[in-house]
Amino acid sequence: MLTGQNGILNNATRAKQDTERQQIIETARVDILAKQTENQGSLSEEELVEILTSPDYNTKGTLSENNEESVQQKTLTSSDGKYEILVSDIYNGKLSTETNDTTIEFYIDTDTFTATKGMKFRQWIEKNHPKRNDHFWEVYTGFSFGSTISCGSSHEFSIVYSDAEHEYGYVSPDDTIIDGYKYSVVVD
Repeated sequence: MLTGQNGILNNATRAKQDTERQQIIETARVDILAKQTENQGSLSEEELVEILTSPDYNTKGTLSENNEESVQQKTLTSSDGKYEILVSDIYNGKLSTETNDTTIEFYIDTDTFTATKGMKFRQWIEKNHPKRNDHFWEVYTGFSFGSTISCGSSHEFSIVYSDAEHEYGYVSPDDTIIDGYKYSVVVD
């Protein structure tokens, strides 16, 4: 009753192992969803490998060494070596062929600009140093949605977007630039 193939102890051990294995899978899936959210829905093969093996993420396992397999056909060995899990059991969705370094286009008033996919306005301003009326844009340190950018000492303005559903909405410096969006500058 306590031991044997269907004994209580064996069932408890199997249940514990199943729970631990499922926790590894769910932890990896949470990290995958976070990366997909950051990338506006896409996930590359390189990002999946990083999530499953990098110490920066929670899974921290190792992948089988057969380089001829796709990532989803590989086996993940848990960091403690107790479990081997098919990557396809963790993620079997479509992997994008593009990485996060792809360029997107967006518009501010009548000008067309480019940015790296997933880039925030703050990063774009600091990297590109755009000008308006011969003054460089800077992220206003005490910003609110109504006062996000400064241009020279006395020119403060906001970047807004408009779409079919909203007349306009203020953009925060920490908002991600969206591919194809039309933005406008509004002087405060």
